[in-house]
Amino acid sequence: MEFLIDRAGHGLPEGAFIGYKDGRVQTIPLEEFPRMMEPAAARPREQWWMRLRAVAQALRQPPEGMRE
Repeated sequence: MEFLIDRAGHGLPEGAFIGYKDGRVQTIPLEEFPRMMEPAAARPREQWWMRLRAVAQALRQPPEGMRE
């Protein structure tokens, strides 16, 4: 909201999107969007959540006493 209020107050017609970059949620200028995307795959170039695959695998296993 602060980004939008600031830009509206200064009359700057600038587009932006909210994304996770450098370990925090940020407002990122729309001009950076093509550099951050892999066009052929239609997904972000940096997929930080992929490092969590081992955690996801562990969480989807049933508890020890509940396995078949």
